[in-house]
Amino acid sequence: MIFFIESCPVLDSRLRGFLTQVADSARREVPSCQEAIVLGGGYGRGEGGVYRDDSGGSALYNDLDFFVFCRRRRISPILREWIAAQSQAGESLLGIHVDFTCATPANLSTAGQSMMFADLALGHLVVSGPEDYVSRRAGKVDLEKLPLSEATRLLWNRGSGLFFARQRIARREERDFVERNHAKCMLALGDAVLCLHGAYHPSCLERAERLEALGAERAGSRILELHRLGVEFKLRPRHSHRPWTELEAENRDLAALWLEVFLRVESVRLGCSFETLSDYIGYSGRLMPERPLWKNPLLAARDLLKRGGALKPVWDYPRAALMRSLAILNGGEKPGDLKPFLPRLAASGDVESAYTGWWTHYQ
Repeated sequence: MIFFIESCPVLDSRLRGFLTQVADSARREVPSCQEAIVLGGGYGRGEGGVYRDDSGGSALYNDLDFFVFCRRRRISPILREWIAAQSQAGESLLGIHVDFTCATPANLSTAGQSMMFADLALGHLVVSGPEDYVSRRAGKVDLEKLPLSEATRLLWNRGSGLFFARQRIARREERDFVERNHAKCMLALGDAVLCLHGAYHPSCLERAERLEALGAERAGSRILELHRLGVEFKLRPRHSHRPWTELEAENRDLAALWLEVFLRVESVRLGCSFETLSDYIGYSGRLMPERPLWKNPLLAARDLLKRGGALKPVWDYPRAALMRSLAILNGGEKPGDLKPFLPRLAASGDVESAYTGWWTHYQ
């Protein structure tokens, strides 16, 4: 198994050692709680990033994304504790964030409906369990039929990262976080365009080729340029330590382009022309019609009792309010325009806290 596109024996050995540790520990401590543990993400597909500092030293960079497949949806306390321990051990050993996502075989059988599980089905490493665990359970993955709602979700997540980066720029902190989230947004803009044309692919190298094939006329010259930069950063992450003013200008430009692509995707997905931000904010229909209508008021009632407020409108899935809110935030509108959608904002006046709190629940 190759983890990186370039040779790096030291990191390769370190990563393999941790994967062996995870597999041995799972067999000893939680054998009845899981059927298989699978490594996805860039390292699972052989496209993991290798960071090299100014002195030539190398380090892992991207998150390590594990999927723990269980027979049941309910996670046992024993497995939850085991995951927490392994995440902490991995982060201490490797110096990167280590994620464990619990899933069931049903997630694989419908992999073609989810970008995350489609990526996993088409590129992974089984760490513990039968080597053919994923291939035997994954349903047919036709990337041309990947729901456009997946492109929306990708843009929402990366657009949120852009907003979080903007807050750090304002405070002049965590420059590396800013550069990383800018690069993720650059990549996502091109990936969303690929989804529009039914040309998405799990491999970022393949996506780069497919976007180039679309050309500037269909993809946009600026999106092509930024996607190249995003792919390069993903595979060979470097930090330029540019001036804050330059990062601020870059964030502003990315936010404008993000809104343009977001409205383009949403127009096609919902079959409604959103020529301006106001068109989107004022849309009277449900932004997430694929979610069961009857569940939404129940979620609003739960949030009202548990979290002291409910995202509006209550007849749409709660994430819809966050999508509208993010469009406002990245569109440069006044924070006061968020109050109809974020119930906590009126009380606190803190836009970042209000948005982040709800984003954490519904990402």
